[in-house]
Amino acid sequence: MPDVILDPETYDRLQFAARVARISVPEVIRRLAREAAGPMDPTSADDVPCRSGWVQVFTGYQRQEVEAEFEPSSGRIRITSGNLEGELFDTPSAAAMAVIRDLKPDRMSPHTNGWRFWKDSRKRRPIGDLYERRR
Repeated sequence: MPDVILDPETYDRLQFAARVARISVPEVIRRLAREAAGPMDPTSADDVPCRSGWVQVFTGYQRQEVEAEFEPSSGRIRITSGNLEGELFDTPSAAAMAVIRDLKPDRMSPHTNGWRFWKDSRKRRPIGDLYERRR
């Protein structure tokens, strides 16, 4: 793997981003490069759902990124990173409220619209803009 030379200020910023997202500095660089490059191949691994029928989603809250899987057919969300990793929720809003309670326990009300809170990892848009809402 090639070496990358960075000035100290840039490396400090990458370290900060890694701490906030709870990932490694190389992972921060990989994600930034992937996002900057945009879609390259329509059959790339990023286009394949996590599990059959599930889509990778994320949210940014309190300067932290939380990753999850979303099942459009049922509306369920399974958290795949952070303190709630492995938790399964029946609705995007229930998952969003759990993340809010976890990351900002002193917030008066954790209520939020989960269809706006969670974003499709590939398309970078709220799931409510992309998928039919389930009741």
